[in-house]
Amino acid sequence: MIPFKRHEYILEKLKKKPSYITELAMEMGVSEITVRRDLKQLEEKGIVEVKYGGLATFIDTTKETSMSNRNILYVEEKKRIAEKAISYIEDGDIIFIDSGTTTQMMFECYQNTNTNTTIYTNGITNINIAVERNIKVSVIGGNLKHETMAMVGPMAIEALSKIYFDKVFLGTNAIDSRFGLTNADQNESLLKELSIKNSRQAFVLADSSKFGKVSPYQFARIGDVQIITDHVPEEYQGYGNIIT
Repeated sequence: MIPFKRHEYILEKLKKKPSYITELAMEMGVSEITVRRDLKQLEEKGIVEVKYGGLATFIDTTKETSMSNRNILYVEEKKRIAEKAISYIEDGDIIFIDSGTTTQMMFECYQNTNTNTTIYTNGITNINIAVERNIKVSVIGGNLKHETMAMVGPMAIEALSKIYFDKVFLGTNAIDSRFGLTNADQNESLLKELSIKNSRQAFVLADSSKFGKVSPYQFARIGDVQIITDHVPEEYQGYGNIIT
């Protein structure tokens, strides 16, 4: 079996359930060394994770996963997306940047030259980066959701409902032509939906792996926002609001 076919087989297998290296090697009729090499290549792409003892698991970004897991995925793509998003910020804007690994990259890349810009965020990691880089930031408080380090719940909703933003920058778990933009958590989706309604212009930052996927909770239709990505899949090239 050639490497490409082995990778396909491994991914299809892991999407159904985690599997051990020994099991995969036996099923494909190859050595464990070959399987380890294949899994290492897939790990470098951020698609699978190999745990202690040789148990391989598929990383599904449409479901709730920790920030630490998602931080290793598509790093260069996220950086390009974040830099593009930052180019839309104008001095004097009032903006909201929510919690997420791609939106977090905006804080890491931000040059802090727009001195009259007001930045709100509900992301704890975003706040920590802002403190380290001396970026002035206002905090949306609420209940801490540990998986995504986001402040959510009634207090966050109440705070957002009283602010009208020039621009908001949001992350998403999935983008689908039929179901729109969806997220794995209902509370975060409610915040995203409200921030879009309370803004002059809304941007969603998503690497191309998010397209063609669906998570449980919709927060917008594709046409409601500008989507910034690293590559537009062929099926979505007809949308004028998806940009790179």
